[in-house]
Amino acid sequence: MSTDGLGTQPSATTYELEDLVAQAWQGRVRVPHFQRDFRWGSQDVVRLFDSIIKGYPIGSLLLWVRHSGVESVTLGELRIAAPEGENTFWVVDGQQRITSIANALHPEGNRHSPFSVHYDLKAQKFVDRPRVMDDYYIPLPILFDLVELIGWFSDSGRGAREYFPVAQRIATMLRQYKIPAYLVRQDDEEVLTDIFDRMNNFGKRLSRAEIFSALFAGPEEGSAQRLSLSRIAERVDAQTGFGLIDANTVLHSIRARRGPDPMRDIRGEFADGDRRVTSDFPGESQESAYAESEAALVRAVAFLQRDAGVPHLSLLTYKALLVVLVRFFAHFPEPTERNRILLRRFYWRAAVGGPTVFKGSFTQVSRILCALVRPGHEETSVQELVKSMDRSVREIPSAVRFRTNEAVGKIILCSWWWLQPRSPLLLVNGTKKRSFGAARRTVDGGARGAPSFPARSPERPAAMGCGPALHSEPDGVPRKLPSTTATVVGV
Repeated sequence: MSTDGLGTQPSATTYELEDLVAQAWQGRVRVPHFQRDFRWGSQDVVRLFDSIIKGYPIGSLLLWVRHSGVESVTLGELRIAAPEGENTFWVVDGQQRITSIANALHPEGNRHSPFSVHYDLKAQKFVDRPRVMDDYYIPLPILFDLVELIGWFSDSGRGAREYFPVAQRIATMLRQYKIPAYLVRQDDEEVLTDIFDRMNNFGKRLSRAEIFSALFAGPEEGSAQRLSLSRIAERVDAQTGFGLIDANTVLHSIRARRGPDPMRDIRGEFADGDRRVTSDFPGESQESAYAESEAALVRAVAFLQRDAGVPHLSLLTYKALLVVLVRFFAHFPEPTERNRILLRRFYWRAAVGGPTVFKGSFTQVSRILCALVRPGHEETSVQELVKSMDRSVREIPSAVRFRTNEAVGKIILCSWWWLQPRSPLLLVNGTKKRSFGAARRTVDGGARGAPSFPARSPERPAAMGCGPALHSEPDGVPRKLPSTTATVVGV
């Protein structure tokens, strides 16, 4: 890798928001062609302005300073006739923020989504354009312009005159907010594209679970004793031997228990005062939600192991199905025997044919199926779950293309496990004994000498070669894969 780069270090500076916006409107801020499209939604823009008013840092900008000719510049919804300039700013990092600010504060840009942000004087917060306007909603371009603001309170907002000091304070905070920026002077465009690539593709983005944990971490004192997503996973594994469930699945399970959409916005999860937040357990504390979710996870895992024949997490076809089961067992801890049978039927039909119905999308699967579980209606919930698989394709899984990390391979392995694999590790007094711990050791490779899954060879495909070793009957005659799988799947 070449060590050639910038000849001089970028210079650091700060801009007041009012000055930066003025330069953007004049065409002195441009977006290079290698930048990605604008991706933000209305709530992203609203949160940006909320951060500004609260004095939170919104990140620094990286601006490429260079000569630019006369050009028609597009910035979001704005079309600007930009003049020639020696020191124009080309945005290397910060496009979403600059575009949002410049459009939301401009009379033309504010007319279009996602930039149509208003300030609610009564609630004292930024909102997307309300469906029904009244005197208390100020469009941001009016709030940003002192002359327009005074005129607005004399006309459209005359019913909210007592809030003029509030509006004046917010307007001042907006105009005077300082944004840090690094200025790069470099003629070689390839260096700039390299910087852009590194800033946008290096490192790892925070997962939803990591963001959720940070938002609801609680005070430092007592943190070692409080339940967390990772601690819940460890405790479930300790109780069931199912394996460590990843933090994102634990998070989705907690949220599925509390509401039918586990993919809803995470920020207001325990904000009962927020009208946008609905919960099946209103008023529930975070501590209680975590504890009850752990219990529901244990019940769901126990069902998978003892009823459905899924001994270990590594043999779970789709994690979204575990999330759905957690919601079910949270509301119906002890379902009837008949409903357990139907639930098992649902699981295997979803495992075999679910992708034909839901196209493999975790978001779609979890949202649609969790919504079918209705608190207080056990029978209806089970029937609706089973019915949701009516359109699924029920084909016997084929072992021709056997992969242990694919759903078909996991289904086949579960069918073999259901027949109670035989090995010296599983024999007690000459009889077969099912052991989830043994399954875990086999999967993890921790059991020395265990007749685990044989290595594949050209003469003996892995899937077919495992059969006699894993589930021979006492008379030595192996089960046939299709009939075995069909029995477990219930097709």
